[in-house]
Amino acid sequence: MKIKKLTTTALAALAGLAFVAPSAKALTYSDGDLLLGFRATGGSGSSTDYLIDLGAFTQFTLGGTYYSPGSAVTLSLSGIKTDLDNTYGSDWFTNATTNVLWGIAGTQKAKNTAPGNFTWANTLFASAATSTNGGSTPWSTSTATAAGGPAGKIQSQGQLWATGTVTANDPAGVLQSSAGTTPNTWAYYQQNGSGSTSTSAYSFWSGGIEAAVTDSSNKLDLYEMFPSGTGGAGAQAGTNYLGTFNLNSNGSIQYTAAVPEPSSIALSAVGIGALVLIARRRRSVTA
Repeated sequence: MKIKKLTTTALAALAGLAFVAPSAKALTYSDGDLLLGFRATGGSGSSTDYLIDLGAFTQFTLGGTYYSPGSAVTLSLSGIKTDLDNTYGSDWFTNATTNVLWGIAGTQKAKNTAPGNFTWANTLFASAATSTNGGSTPWSTSTATAAGGPAGKIQSQGQLWATGTVTANDPAGVLQSSAGTTPNTWAYYQQNGSGSTSTSAYSFWSGGIEAAVTDSSNKLDLYEMFPSGTGGAGAQAGTNYLGTFNLNSNGSIQYTAAVPEPSSIALSAVGIGALVLIARRRRSVTA
């Protein structure tokens, strides 16, 4: 009787464990991550933001996962369409009244000295609406001090994203109740948000960084902006066009990295040639 009782108790305990809900996965925002944000200015979902952490910006630069100059590469994202359908309605891609906007922002807040990925403090990343790849007007660079403002705001957005709960469809997507008034949400720092102005994003980029999915200019060019002035950054100051993002009606997103300028390719070839020559000389000396 004791053995039977113990067995029954053990089975009951195991059964109880089987029904324990899994704990929510902790989210991590890292310096240098790019944030992809969606919002609607009217209709269904106008009080909800949909924010996705795309991961490190280095995925979209030389040697990165999505770096294939001139070729469209589909991002490894899942469940976006379902979340967009549920949040903004199944006609989110065509409904001009709902007017779904999307944009990308990021920052390398702290100086990064990693080989091959050197980045000055307060380096910024922002999108610009375009109808053709690379067809938008590049954003201007600024001093590191001026860039510190939007850099801090983007970092705060990423940190708030990390406190959220991902949707059942997208392991990196978080829904935020916003309407542009909740601090550090996506809409809060976009045009007409309480943390920005009616004519700019982050009180920094005039005209905003978003594109309306129903417009002809519904693609996003991505720019990297090295600041000037602080820590010797002046020699590296400037804006680089990295590539273009394209959102499809099925929720998939493609990224086409910019084709390097001929001068850059020639310079790289000269550098590689010099390394080969040095290596040959070293071998001849040691032979």
